[in-house]
Amino acid sequence: MNNSTSKVKKKICNTCFKKLPLTNDFFSINKRSPDGFYGMCKNCKNIYAAKYRATHKEIIKIRDKKYKAKKRKNPNLKLIEELNEKLKASKPDVFSDKDWESCLNYFSHKCAYCQKAADKLTKDHFIPVSKGGETSKYNILPSCISCNISKLNRDFFIWYPLRYFYSKKQEKKILKYLGYKDKIQQLALL
Repeated sequence: MNNSTSKVKKKICNTCFKKLPLTNDFFSINKRSPDGFYGMCKNCKNIYAAKYRATHKEIIKIRDKKYKAKKRKNPNLKLIEELNEKLKASKPDVFSDKDWESCLNYFSHKCAYCQKAADKLTKDHFIPVSKGGETSKYNILPSCISCNISKLNRDFFIWYPLRYFYSKKQEKKILKYLGYKDKIQQLALL
């Protein structure tokens, strides 16, 4: 365990009463709360949401129908979706199955960030597509769903050091794999 883990603040979930690290990995962000997080941990929140969905199926169906109808009527939402599709299409996918297997092997079939083995690893864009990142072997890392969702479109150099599982050694390994030197990507010559 590294030294940065002991510096993370703790919070007690107001549902299960477990003392957990006060990070986005355990608590959802709530800008109105004094500490910036909801009082219920993500695990309890998921359990609550599953129970709600199971007992309110009809209400959810009605709400979904209203949302879809509103979406069809709103030309701006359609335009945004079309622009997103064009953006994806304009960036060629140059990441093969062979590249993915090589990537998985390099990180021992574990999440590149937290180093946990997961049943399903996702292809995380190191530089998010929304910020100009492409789908290539110089920008894709294996990520567990939790880390991928937590990172969203955040900058790696800001997001990763704040994680409770942060490791300088792992950061160097990630950057080496992606071809970075001194936090600057060294582009391969074609």
